[in-house]
Amino acid sequence: MAFPWILFVIPVVVALGTTALTIVLTVGVVYFPRFARLVRGTVLVLKDQEFVLASRCCGANDLRIATRHVLPNAMTPILVLVTLAMGIAIPDRGRLELSGSGHPAANRDLGDDAPARAELSGAGALVRRRARRVHFSPGARLEHGGR
Repeated sequence: MAFPWILFVIPVVVALGTTALTIVLTVGVVYFPRFARLVRGTVLVLKDQEFVLASRCCGANDLRIATRHVLPNAMTPILVLVTLAMGIAIPDRGRLELSGSGHPAANRDLGDDAPARAELSGAGALVRRRARRVHFSPGARLEHGGR
């Protein structure tokens, strides 16, 4: 987690190609340690809870305890981290596209640029025509079709 993610992701994406699957899997590998630490910490806390000890005293095996008691109680912090990580991973993917390591222009998932141009107001279209090379932050660029 101390290693900068971009220094890991760009060489991997360049070596394996700029397909959507490669980008998603590479960004997923970057975020995996966060999930692993959270799951480990949650399971360590839950294994000493009274309901786990009670089910063990009733004769439940380890698989039943894990699937019926520990996993459902561990899902809440995991789902919270998933929603927070999605909010971070989407702009990270946009940063990859801006650096040239993302999808080629013909394969962007944001759709065709023509509907985005039609939605622009007259003033916005004028600014866009005159200043096409204006750099925005990645999040703002993703809202305008990635261009």
